[in-house]
Amino acid sequence: MRRRNFSESCSVLQSIVPNLLPKATQDQIVRGTIEYIRELEQDLRALEKLKQSVREKLEANSVLSNITNGRSSVDVTVSGGVAFFGIEVDLRQSLVVDILKVFDKYGVEILVANVVVDEHRQKLMVTVTANVGGCEEGKEVIEMIKTEILFV
Repeated sequence: MRRRNFSESCSVLQSIVPNLLPKATQDQIVRGTIEYIRELEQDLRALEKLKQSVREKLEANSVLSNITNGRSSVDVTVSGGVAFFGIEVDLRQSLVVDILKVFDKYGVEILVANVVVDEHRQKLMVTVTANVGGCEEGKEVIEMIKTEILFV
């Protein structure tokens, strides 16, 4: 019974593990399987290091911030040179144009903008995805835009 189970297991391993010869002995199948598992473990460690490295780079490049003045708020998420602005302000005439002018003033390229009006709450919600550039200059521009939008 044990020999039959072992033979069946070897047949399964031979079909799963790459680089085993069709006429491999049970000993070769076991050794090949152990070697393959070690290679997979090594690949896993390398991928985990790569994943951690990418995560650290993303965390270094991303900024999450929020600024409010009581009735209005500007939330910003940044990754690389692209920023997502979530803006909620009290509703008034020509406000969307005024908000977009702030982005234009700082030379920021707007990639996507969406506007929602909540007449019940008298709020305007604007989301803007914009190319703000990288490094410190981009962070400074974001801070200036956030502050200026609150006082538009």
